[in-house]
Amino acid sequence: MRNKFSNPIVFVVALAIGISLSATTALAWDAPTHAHIAGEIMDCGPVCNYNAEMGSLAPDFAWYLRDKGLITETEAENLHNGFYDLASAKLNWWNFGLRNFVDGAFTHIYADPMADKSIETWYESFQPGGIADDDKQAFHLAFEFSVGSLLLSQEGLQVWDLLFAHRQAIFVEEVVVEALDSPPEFDVSQEFKKYLALMRILEKIATLYAPYLMKGEVDEGLISEALSWEFLDSVGELSEESLGNYLKVAQILLSYPDQIYRTITGETGGVDWRVAVDKVIEDCVIP
Repeated sequence: MRNKFSNPIVFVVALAIGISLSATTALAWDAPTHAHIAGEIMDCGPVCNYNAEMGSLAPDFAWYLRDKGLITETEAENLHNGFYDLASAKLNWWNFGLRNFVDGAFTHIYADPMADKSIETWYESFQPGGIADDDKQAFHLAFEFSVGSLLLSQEGLQVWDLLFAHRQAIFVEEVVVEALDSPPEFDVSQEFKKYLALMRILEKIATLYAPYLMKGEVDEGLISEALSWEFLDSVGELSEESLGNYLKVAQILLSYPDQIYRTITGETGGVDWRVAVDKVIEDCVIP
């Protein structure tokens, strides 16, 4: 079922969901899914898992910095793809917390290509008619957000407790400085903390979206709930191009919940999202 709302309502809700997606453009799983995968793979106790789950979010920090215009596309790609290697090189043998953090980043890098393969099956099986090449990036983000939504409905919140990150943020700053072509002109540590806060907002909105996704339609209930969250201040921090892309993603989430749900659960022929996530957990081996 495709839902139609008045333009102002669509814009505001699209803005709400779209802003929360601003740091998920790695074209793989979203933050709660990556954190869940890291926790399941590591399964090493509360403190260890805390670091691993936070580390699993670290590679996508590159896209957050890009979307705020703080680094270039090329720098973002190098930082994301090389985060694990760069971070590993900076580890001290005695710092087990940061070792767990870096291992969490490894689970992210391992999961990304496996997620891409799953999402490729959803492009073709989305009904009616598959997805055009021009729309694939937006649908990719919508699919990963929806997977996170369903995972949260089954497993509970995954990143809500990632509140304290002083040591980890300083470490991330060292990695970012190493990855960039020139010294950053912004406070990397502070931006990483803001990034984690945005991920917690994303998780809240994904949790709100889950029942509507499973029901196959979005109504005014989501609108009233979404507008209660304090995230609109983030608008001014996104580039115009990024904001436009995320509004497109949000419009997809609002317009096609039934089709998205049937696609990512395997009903239309693609891989079931739970099978895809469990496969990553089963196959990943920490070096």
